[in-house]
Amino acid sequence: MQWTGGSRQIPDSVCSFPCRSGERKKMVKGVPCCWHCELCDGYQFQADEFNCEMCPFDMRPTPNRTACRPTPIIKLEWHSPWAVIPLFLAILGILATLSVIVTFVRFNDTPIVRAAGRELSYVLLTGIFLIYLITFLMIAEPGTVVCAFRRLLLGLGMCITYSAMLTKTNRIYRIFEQGKKSVTPPKFISPTSQLMITFILISVQPNAEPLLMKTKAPVLLFCSRHAPMDEF
Repeated sequence: MQWTGGSRQIPDSVCSFPCRSGERKKMVKGVPCCWHCELCDGYQFQADEFNCEMCPFDMRPTPNRTACRPTPIIKLEWHSPWAVIPLFLAILGILATLSVIVTFVRFNDTPIVRAAGRELSYVLLTGIFLIYLITFLMIAEPGTVVCAFRRLLLGLGMCITYSAMLTKTNRIYRIFEQGKKSVTPPKFISPTSQLMITFILISVQPNAEPLLMKTKAPVLLFCSRHAPMDEF
C-alpha cells in the first residue's frame, strides 16, 4: 500500500507513544490507555511516570530532567582582572594603613601624635584596615563563614571609621565653640569619654544587623521555562 507522498510505511496503531526522559504522562480523561506527554519545565524534575516535582532551592534539574544536581557556584576568580586590580589596591591600602599604625606606635608619646588624638586615631585606622580587608572576603568562595563575615565586616568597618571621625570632629567643634564663651573646657573630651562615645556609636551596627536579617524574606529567582537548563 502506498500512502500520499509516496510513503509505504505502515503507521503505528497506538493511542500514545512512550514519553521521553523528563516528561510525565498526563492521562486523557475517559480514555485509560491514552495520555499526553508533558515536559517537566522550570526547576522541576521527573519524580515518577506521572509526576514532576520541584528541585530543592540549592539544586537544579539534570539535562534529561530525571534527577536534581547541585547548582554550580559561579564566582569571581582570583586570577581574573576584575579581582586582581581590587586586590592590588587593597594590598596597597593595607600596607599604607599598617605603616601609619607602626609610625603612631613608634612615636606614641610625642606631642604631635597625642595632639592628633591617638586613641581615636587607632580606632579610625582599625576601621580603615577592615575596609581594605573585606576585599579578600568579597572575592573568596561563598560559604556560611565567608558570607557571615562579609555581612559583619562590611558594615562594621564603615561604622568604626565614621564613628571615630564623627567623634573627633565633634570634639574639636565643641572645644572651639566653648572657647568663644569661657576658658572652661567642655565635658566629655577626655580620651576615655571619646572612646566610650565611639564604641556606643559602633555598637549600633552589630545589634541592628541581626534585626535586619530577620526582617528580610528569602528571595528565589527562577529562570524562564524556555531557557535550556544546561546553559546556567
